[in-house]
Amino acid sequence: MKHLLLSFLFIVASLANFAQETPFVSGELLVQMESGQTTEYLVADLQAAQAQLHSLKVMRCVNRPMNIWQLSFDQEDVNSYELKRLLKEQKGVLNVQFNHLVSERSTTPNDTNFDEQWHHMQSNDKDIDTDLAWDITTGGTTAFGDEIV
Repeated sequence: MKHLLLSFLFIVASLANFAQETPFVSGELLVQMESGQTTEYLVADLQAAQAQLHSLKVMRCVNRPMNIWQLSFDQEDVNSYELKRLLKEQKGVLNVQFNHLVSERSTTPNDTNFDEQWHHMQSNDKDIDTDLAWDITTGGTTAFGDEIV
């Protein structure tokens, strides 16, 4: 019975993680390197150690101050989850993640009574400027998976 319960909990946890996975660009990873470290050496070292990583390439620098690089690889040759795990284990690598797809959110709420809520937008600017805040963010998900309302 104990094994059955543990198996059930494992399956539920796995499904929860799968359901929260956002779509990402196939065959691409984003890698943040420690200051002074480069992805060229990282890729060369990995390719020398593992022949199946021949398709791993540095595409471009995404953010130079944070030393974040976009890598590409052939998903026919390499399992993306295994490559992500392997990269995380390398010296000089701070973070690795999939290149997630993002989309813009509407900055105007779909609330049918929005026009009646004067405190959001007012022509004489005696409002709380929520419309300006919505241009920056309209919520999302925290690092722990909680919805920001």
